[in-house]
Amino acid sequence: MVLTKVRPGESGYTLVETAVALALFITVLLPLTASIVSPFTDRRPEQMNAALCIAEKEMTHISVNRTFADGITEVADGFLVSRSVKRNNVGVDIEVTVSLRENADKPILVLCKSIVVY
Repeated sequence: MVLTKVRPGESGYTLVETAVALALFITVLLPLTASIVSPFTDRRPEQMNAALCIAEKEMTHISVNRTFADGITEVADGFLVSRSVKRNNVGVDIEVTVSLRENADKPILVLCKSIVVY
């Protein structure tokens, strides 16, 4: 490999230009990486699916066994299930709320159903 002399007016990139290009590249790359990786590390869809299964089981249990009473139950995986039953003229309104034990004030899912009782 033969090195040639640098002629006046034919200089390469300076260190400052390289640093600015790298900063711009990182400014674009970091948010892009975060938006691509976030759906794979987010557990909310799994929690929502588990909460829906738990709420449907609880709603079926209440409907089949006719256990129309309020209550809070702790189930597996750290979920809390609370049910609220209100009687009206023609039937019963049931509300099942599923939340995490650590964050019981913030429900993940609320499932409602009205049953006509003869």
